Amino acid sequence: GGGGGKGGSSPSVDTPAALTRVEGSLQVPGSVVHPNQLTVSTSLGSSSPSQTGNFSVQVNSDVAQVVTATDAQSNVVLLGLSGSDDTRAADGGIGLSARSTAVAMVLLHPFLANSDKAASAQLVSIVEGLPETTALEQAIACQISQHGRLDFSDQGLAYAYGQAVN
Repeated sequence: GGGGGKGGSSPSVDTPAALTRVEGSLQVPGSVVHPNQLTVSTSLGSSSPSQTGNFSVQVNSDVAQVVTATDAQSNVVLLGLSGSDDTRAADGGIGLSARSTAVAMVLLHPFLANSDKAASAQLVSIVEGLPETTALEQAIACQISQHGRLDFSDQGLAYAYGQAVN
Protein backbone atom coordinates (compact mmCIF):
# COMPACT_ATOMS: atom_id res chain seq x y z
CA GLY A 1 0.00 0.00 0.00
CA GLY A 2 1.00 3.23 1.40
CA GLY A 3 -1.72 5.55 0.03
CA GLY A 4 -0.49 8.53 2.16
CA GLY A 5 -2.82 11.23 0.84
CA LYS A 6 -2.29 14.98 1.12
CA GLY A 7 -2.39 15.10 4.89
CA GLY A 8 -1.63 18.82 5.27
CA SER A 9 1.14 18.21 7.83
CA SER A 10 3.60 20.59 6.17
CA PRO A 11 3.34 23.90 4.34
CA SER A 12 3.63 23.86 0.58
CA VAL A 13 7.09 22.42 -0.08
CA ASP A 14 7.21 24.14 -3.48
CA THR A 15 6.83 27.65 -2.02
CA PRO A 16 9.87 29.29 -0.40
CA ALA A 17 9.13 31.06 2.88
CA ALA A 18 10.05 34.44 1.31
CA LEU A 19 7.02 34.41 -1.03
CA THR A 20 4.34 36.75 0.21
CA ARG A 21 1.41 38.82 -1.04
CA VAL A 22 1.82 42.56 -0.79
CA GLU A 23 -0.66 45.35 -1.26
CA GLY A 24 -0.01 48.23 -3.59
CA SER A 25 -1.53 51.20 -5.34
CA LEU A 26 -1.31 52.84 -8.74
CA GLN A 27 -0.98 56.56 -9.38
CA VAL A 28 -1.76 56.87 -13.09
CA PRO A 29 -1.05 60.36 -14.49
CA GLY A 30 -3.80 61.99 -16.53
CA SER A 31 -7.15 60.53 -17.50
CA VAL A 32 -6.41 58.58 -20.71
CA VAL A 33 -6.09 55.29 -18.85
CA HIS A 34 -7.75 54.24 -15.59
CA PRO A 35 -6.21 51.93 -12.97
CA ASN A 36 -8.85 49.21 -13.41
CA GLN A 37 -7.92 48.98 -17.13
CA LEU A 38 -4.43 47.75 -16.20
CA THR A 39 -2.89 44.48 -15.06
CA VAL A 40 -0.19 44.55 -12.38
CA SER A 41 2.36 41.74 -12.65
CA THR A 42 5.48 40.32 -11.07
CA SER A 43 7.35 37.22 -12.14
CA LEU A 44 5.12 35.31 -9.72
CA GLY A 45 1.69 36.33 -10.97
CA SER A 46 -0.66 39.16 -11.78
CA SER A 47 -3.56 41.14 -10.36
CA SER A 48 -6.35 43.39 -11.63
CA PRO A 49 -6.39 46.70 -9.74
CA SER A 50 -9.56 48.23 -8.36
CA GLN A 51 -11.06 51.44 -9.79
CA THR A 52 -9.08 53.37 -7.17
CA GLY A 53 -5.82 51.64 -8.14
CA ASN A 54 -5.41 49.22 -5.23
CA PHE A 55 -3.95 45.79 -5.98
CA SER A 56 -2.31 42.77 -4.36
CA VAL A 57 0.52 40.73 -5.92
CA GLN A 58 2.83 37.93 -4.86
CA VAL A 59 6.52 38.78 -4.46
CA ASN A 60 9.68 37.23 -3.11
CA SER A 61 10.49 39.40 -0.08
CA ASP A 62 14.18 38.41 -0.17
CA VAL A 63 14.91 40.24 -3.44
CA ALA A 64 13.82 43.36 -5.27
CA GLN A 65 11.55 42.45 -8.18
CA VAL A 66 10.23 44.41 -11.12
CA VAL A 67 6.51 45.14 -10.88
CA THR A 68 4.77 46.18 -14.11
CA ALA A 69 1.41 47.72 -14.90
CA THR A 70 0.37 46.97 -18.47
CA ASP A 71 -2.69 47.78 -20.55
CA ALA A 72 -4.89 45.29 -22.42
CA GLN A 73 -2.44 45.27 -25.35
CA SER A 74 0.49 44.45 -23.01
CA ASN A 75 1.96 47.96 -23.36
CA VAL A 76 3.95 49.04 -20.31
CA VAL A 77 2.23 51.89 -18.48
CA LEU A 78 4.06 51.94 -15.12
CA LEU A 79 7.00 50.15 -13.48
CA GLY A 80 8.19 49.75 -9.92
CA LEU A 81 10.35 47.62 -7.68
CA SER A 82 9.09 45.51 -4.82
CA GLY A 83 11.28 45.78 -1.75
CA SER A 84 12.29 49.36 -2.52
CA ASP A 85 11.54 51.68 0.40
CA ASP A 86 11.93 54.74 -1.81
CA THR A 87 9.16 53.77 -4.24
CA ARG A 88 6.63 52.61 -1.63
CA ALA A 89 3.10 53.98 -1.55
CA ALA A 90 2.07 56.19 1.36
CA ASP A 91 0.48 53.17 3.08
CA GLY A 92 3.74 51.18 2.90
CA GLY A 93 2.74 48.95 -0.01
CA ILE A 94 4.15 48.90 -3.53
CA GLY A 95 3.61 52.24 -5.22
CA LEU A 96 3.50 52.39 -9.01
CA SER A 97 3.71 55.93 -10.38
CA ALA A 98 5.59 58.01 -12.91
CA ARG A 99 8.28 58.41 -10.19
CA SER A 100 8.61 54.67 -9.49
CA THR A 101 8.76 54.10 -13.26
CA ALA A 102 11.59 56.61 -13.65
CA VAL A 103 13.56 55.00 -10.81
CA ALA A 104 12.96 51.45 -12.12
CA MET A 105 14.00 52.38 -15.65
CA VAL A 106 17.27 53.84 -14.42
CA LEU A 107 17.94 50.92 -12.06
CA LEU A 108 17.18 48.42 -14.80
CA HIS A 109 19.92 49.92 -16.92
CA PRO A 110 22.39 46.98 -17.08
CA PHE A 111 25.37 49.03 -15.95
CA LEU A 112 23.61 50.10 -12.74
CA ALA A 113 21.94 46.83 -11.75
CA ASN A 114 23.05 45.55 -8.36
CA SER A 115 21.69 42.56 -6.43
CA ASP A 116 23.07 43.55 -3.01
CA LYS A 117 20.12 44.85 -0.91
CA ALA A 118 22.05 47.54 0.99
CA ALA A 119 23.84 48.74 -2.13
CA SER A 120 20.55 48.74 -4.05
CA ALA A 121 18.89 50.85 -1.36
CA GLN A 122 21.76 53.33 -1.49
CA LEU A 123 21.62 53.38 -5.29
CA VAL A 124 17.86 54.01 -5.25
CA SER A 125 18.44 56.95 -2.91
CA ILE A 126 21.05 58.42 -5.26
CA VAL A 127 18.87 57.88 -8.34
CA GLU A 128 15.89 59.47 -6.57
CA GLY A 129 17.90 62.68 -6.06
CA LEU A 130 19.10 63.09 -9.64
CA PRO A 131 17.55 65.93 -11.68
CA GLU A 132 17.68 63.57 -14.66
CA THR A 133 15.31 61.21 -12.83
CA THR A 134 12.88 64.09 -12.34
CA ALA A 135 13.08 64.93 -16.06
CA LEU A 136 12.44 61.27 -16.90
CA GLU A 137 9.50 61.19 -14.45
CA GLN A 138 7.99 64.21 -16.23
CA ALA A 139 8.45 62.59 -19.67
CA ILE A 140 6.77 59.42 -18.37
CA ALA A 141 3.86 61.35 -16.86
CA CYS A 142 3.44 63.26 -20.15
CA GLN A 143 3.39 60.02 -22.19
CA ILE A 144 0.79 58.39 -19.95
CA SER A 145 -1.31 61.57 -19.73
CA GLN A 146 -1.38 61.96 -23.50
CA HIS A 147 -1.36 58.36 -24.76
CA GLY A 148 -2.28 56.13 -21.82
CA ARG A 149 0.95 54.12 -22.15
CA LEU A 150 4.70 54.39 -22.60
CA ASP A 151 6.04 54.62 -26.13
CA PHE A 152 9.73 53.81 -25.86
CA SER A 153 10.30 55.04 -29.43
CA ASP A 154 9.16 58.59 -28.52
CA GLN A 155 12.10 61.01 -28.87
CA GLY A 156 11.29 62.97 -25.71
CA LEU A 157 11.12 59.85 -23.57
CA ALA A 158 14.20 58.36 -25.26
CA TYR A 159 16.17 61.57 -24.63
CA ALA A 160 15.13 61.78 -20.95
CA TYR A 161 15.93 58.09 -20.47
CA GLY A 162 19.32 58.49 -22.15
CA GLN A 163 20.18 61.44 -19.93
CA ALA A 164 19.12 59.56 -16.79
CA VAL A 165 21.20 56.45 -17.48
CA ASN A 166 24.35 58.20 -18.72
